[in-house]
Amino acid sequence: MRTRRVQAASMGISESRQKQVYLISLINKGRVVAKGKLVTTDSQREILGAKLGPKYCGVLVEGLENIELGNIIDEEVPRPSNQIRTLIDAIGYVIPWPITHVKQARSSSCTRNKLVPAARGQS
Repeated sequence: MRTRRVQAASMGISESRQKQVYLISLINKGRVVAKGKLVTTDSQREILGAKLGPKYCGVLVEGLENIELGNIIDEEVPRPSNQIRTLIDAIGYVIPWPITHVKQARSSSCTRNKLVPAARGQS
């Protein structure tokens, strides 16, 4: 199955309502590994050919974080596809990420000190 870039706006949340979020590493506890936008928490939404389910959300990956702090390991995504196996591959794509490992930035000037859990209940 060929993967294509999905416009986040086509996933159900207008671009102005998408929240800036950070993806937290699945292997290095607490380490921010990427930034993006929360696109959906609808457990029935299909992303990369599979339904999200109750423990995942859809995130548009915009770039990697903390590269200067040694984040040089390209973390694998939890649900790889033919073309998306790591976070570097996922830049520009909407991917499923565990909701427990997504933190919302409090303001548009996103910093590591201003992280809060991502809101549930968005579609």
